[in-house]
Amino acid sequence: MLHYIRLLVFIILTTIAAIVFTTPLNILYYIFRISKQHKILIFFGRLTLKSILLIIKYIYNIDYKINGLEHLEELKNTPCIIAAKHQSFYETILLPMILLDYNIAGILKQELIHLPFYGYALGAFNNIFIDRKKPKKAMTKALLEIKRILDNNNPMSLYIFPEGTRTDIGDDTQYKKGILSLLYKKYNLPIIPMGLNSGLYFKYATSKPKKTGTIILEFCKPIPPGIKDDNLLLSTVKSAIENKTNELTQQL
Repeated sequence: MLHYIRLLVFIILTTIAAIVFTTPLNILYYIFRISKQHKILIFFGRLTLKSILLIIKYIYNIDYKINGLEHLEELKNTPCIIAAKHQSFYETILLPMILLDYNIAGILKQELIHLPFYGYALGAFNNIFIDRKKPKKAMTKALLEIKRILDNNNPMSLYIFPEGTRTDIGDDTQYKKGILSLLYKKYNLPIIPMGLNSGLYFKYATSKPKKTGTIILEFCKPIPPGIKDDNLLLSTVKSAIENKTNELTQQL
């Protein structure tokens, strides 16, 4: 019963946060046509995401810690790829909030656009949306968007979940090489692997938290360009992500 009461409070408060913070963002972008990634949009985007994290903190007693930001700082002025582990809904909030400060866009699933308020807000930034039901068409569209983002005077970095979906702790998931390999080889971009331990606490936003505590997200040492073989690239990225994730999971 307590879980359902907390869940109801969570839904009410996050809905209020969405109305309060994404409404001005959406008005500024869709009505006044402010350019994507404008500072005022980033301001409201950060407020939206931060408010959700605070709601989670005070309702569920779950906070976060970020390690390895020095690796992002090293490449702050250089386009790169963030290859992130995906275990729960939590990193889909925390990761964008961190990366708003680093001129980094996400490669995300199409379904997120349909979220009330939040979906429209995602469209105000240079995110790329993938329709997983139409992979060939999605890849063609994604490549055009990637080209637009990278082939300009101020190229952005990109973050991606190479597993393609959420996974449980201990799952041996097959990483998808498509866009990751293309970005790395065609655009000669370094990759920053990212591990986490959010699966110890959550999976879905509506699921009962498994425990209280601190979710740790850690950026790893960059993998420089130069690996020619796709299988070697994928195994290198997977090893870095999984080793860091296992390390963070076993700390607690």
